[in-house]
Amino acid sequence: EQSAKTTTKKKVKTTKTTTSESKSASESKPATEPTTATRSSETATGNDSVNSESKTDSPPPTRDAIIYPHPTTPSATESVEPAAKIAGPWSAELIYSPWDLIVPSKYGFSVDYIPGKTGFSFEFLRSSFGVPFYVTDLGKISDTRISALGRTFFGDSFNLSYGLSYMSIHVQLGDEYLKSISGGYYPGIEGLKLDTVGPAVGLGNRWIVADHVVIAVDWISYSQPLLILKREHPFTDKTGSEDQRSQVDRLLNVASYFPRITLAKIQVGWAF
Repeated sequence: EQSAKTTTKKKVKTTKTTTSESKSASESKPATEPTTATRSSETATGNDSVNSESKTDSPPPTRDAIIYPHPTTPSATESVEPAAKIAGPWSAELIYSPWDLIVPSKYGFSVDYIPGKTGFSFEFLRSSFGVPFYVTDLGKISDTRISALGRTFFGDSFNLSYGLSYMSIHVQLGDEYLKSISGGYYPGIEGLKLDTVGPAVGLGNRWIVADHVVIAVDWISYSQPLLILKREHPFTDKTGSEDQRSQVDRLLNVASYFPRITLAKIQVGWAF
């Protein structure tokens, strides 16, 4: 019996020792690894941090993106088109042409369509002069020019214009001429009319300021009458003065083929 008791005590003592070693091992074991949910949370937090830094570092929108939200606004990788393309392809301008043959100081208007490096223009110009500079004692002379032009741009503003011009000269004879008519007065005899058409070419610049305001100058333009459409001169058939007949004939001959040269034609308008 005494031997059995001794054996039992040894077994109990061994069990206590094993339990103590297990507790000690569990206390010395490092903390468990983070769970999958914890890792996902940390990853999401890191991504948010990176995204926030990317947003902070992105540059602010450019001035062009704010002021010119037009679909044709050129990007940084595209070539720069004429100024008219930023504001819009259409424009309308008032024109003043101080140095213009045959009759100077013409006024008029133009309508343009310029979507890119090439475009089109329609011009109307007219002037009248009460004190003739070529034939004395004329009552009045009117000069009208209508042009259909193409425009090609070299750079942002410099451009070449080319097309056709219709030119009309109307002369109102004065009293000194009408006195020479034999057989009395005839209705419409005081008027002379000459209509011609020919090519036109010019060089100029065109700018857009304040987003939509168009300022343009055609520095030099040249129109050459080639085809006579109408030539009416009833006075030369009715006058009894050979000298006045020859003066009117000279005027019509000069107007028929004299080149129309224009310098510093100014245009101001609005692009849309």
